Amino acid sequence: MFSFLMVFVKIEMNKSCAGVSLKMMECYVVLNTARLLSIVPFEGYLPYDKSGDWLYQLVEAISLFINCCIVYLCRYKYKSSYDSTNDIFNNLFLIIPAFVIAIFVHPSLNSFLPADVAWSFALYLESVCVLPQLSMFQKEGKVAAFTTHFLASQAFSKVLSFLFWIVSHRELNSSDNIIKSYVGVWVVIMQIVQLVLMGDFIYHYVRCLSKGVSFDNLLNENV
Repeated sequence: MFSFLMVFVKIEMNKSCAGVSLKMMECYVVLNTARLLSIVPFEGYLPYDKSGDWLYQLVEAISLFINCCIVYLCRYKYKSSYDSTNDIFNNLFLIIPAFVIAIFVHPSLNSFLPADVAWSFALYLESVCVLPQLSMFQKEGKVAAFTTHFLASQAFSKVLSFLFWIVSHRELNSSDNIIKSYVGVWVVIMQIVQLVLMGDFIYHYVRCLSKGVSFDNLLNENV
């Protein structure tokens, strides 16, 4: 949530959305919406403690609101600064496959098919939604410091998510059929996928950080 807020604040401060991938932010809006549909009316994927009563839902709702605001800034308020020429990764190639996979591979903790599919869809889409931003970096040949910090915070959260699912993935399995008995394994695989996708970025980010080099040089192989 705070990483999204940072992006929003930087856009407003700079009066520009240069360096921000609208396609990525649209993916986040979609996955935030899907996740809310699975955790607001149902409790199957929420913690048993009191944080599951309101905190998770609130954080997701605030994230959705901020991301909608960022999309608005890119599409309308600061449209002239948006780099549509280099933000060309078609996010439908991420959204549609994630949804199709979720239809067939999903747990049943909510005991309601649409909500279970929505939760899985959000998780699968989240695993790949940074691809438009990474692609935009390569197309532009440069990076904005605040977007690198955003991606770094996302990478850190993905590491924590991976560690969590390594421990907890068996809770997603069920004996209903052969596919559902391996849902937890599939979720762990998707966590690995997202770490692999961000591996090169993480490597260069850490190198810049350790050498005290400006993050503007993130794509410089000589750093």
